[in-house]
Amino acid sequence: MAGDTSTISYVLANDLASQEQLAAFTVNARAVPLVVFTPTPPDAWVVASTYRDRTVAQWVPLDLIPQGGQTPVLTFRAVGIASIDTVWYRGHRLPSTFEDDSSTVVPPSNEPPQDADPLAVYSVPSLSVAVEPIPGGSTLATLTARLDSLRGQSCALAWITNTSLCTTLHGYLIAQPTNLTQFNADLAAGHTTGGPVGDNAYWLLKANADYIISISPPPVNTSLITLTYVCGNKFKVRNANPVAVPLTWNLINHTQTGALTVPAISAGGEPGSGFIITQEKRTVRLYYTGQLIRTTPNGSAACPPS
Repeated sequence: MAGDTSTISYVLANDLASQEQLAAFTVNARAVPLVVFTPTPPDAWVVASTYRDRTVAQWVPLDLIPQGGQTPVLTFRAVGIASIDTVWYRGHRLPSTFEDDSSTVVPPSNEPPQDADPLAVYSVPSLSVAVEPIPGGSTLATLTARLDSLRGQSCALAWITNTSLCTTLHGYLIAQPTNLTQFNADLAAGHTTGGPVGDNAYWLLKANADYIISISPPPVNTSLITLTYVCGNKFKVRNANPVAVPLTWNLINHTQTGALTVPAISAGGEPGSGFIITQEKRTVRLYYTGQLIRTTPNGSAACPPS
């Protein structure tokens, strides 16, 4: 992805045991292609972004792809995010049947009528990686839940063949906070020759994880958060992170607890700040996402008159 735009490429191989030559490859395009690139040499291919009543990315070789052959790289680009969608492989029909919508050959009586949709009657549907529009109103949470759904589908389709890895990847996505960096690292470790992560799963899931990372706020560096005693029962929290940070606190040997969100550092470099005022003279413990980050005792200093 580049920003909100995805570029997807395929290479198709026609097995030596295939009964037909490859005549067309079509990808359902819920996100309308910005461009369907013409392979090299350009005079040997016809490309299209529409087919009858649907938007697609389609490549038709003028010289059929024979058994044992493969296509050059087939690429299209669309505004949207990687998803799972239908693709169709169309083989070259025997001479006794018509080969395209414009043929004048009369098919045998046991074959579909001449106006039949070749995608429906002469093509083999399958599932692969495609592009769909980024869902409206998406948040980091909904995009992460969507990514976990794609992970589940990838495992069900055997695009990931290791059930333990499927479970581990799920754990990263439901963690608080989500661990997308380790998610990508485990994907990459499994995406090797003979490994459990196939190309479809790797690029589908990595592209989505990378997009979520790209729109996420920068990570919080807890070393840039300080807790200092002021006077009386008053403490000051300062935050030099470029994002506001939600924090919680409690007192040692006391039931009082609280929460505050400390603003981000200003454009001029002044850390954001907030205050904690306790009910009693006690030590304050400060937490970020449940983890203790600071402990500061009450210094027993009197506050100046206001």
